Amino acid sequence: MTVYIYFEVDKKTEKEIVNLVEKVIEGKKKGIDTRELEGEIDRLVYWLYGLSEEEVGIIEGKN
Repeated sequence: MTVYIYFEVDKKTEKEIVNLVEKVIEGKKKGIDTRELEGEIDRLVYWLYGLSEEEVGIIEGKN
């Protein structure tokens, strides 16, 4: 069984994520380290899902 979670994202947050993803894509094409940008995307996604610090730690392998 597959469970899909769907929710609306406000336009500002959507734009921010899209811009970050575009920067990551361009950076990868140029061989630039994009880990910081990817971390920003991760933090936005964690926020969107309302994850606690403990849950984020589990995802990132820190707990």
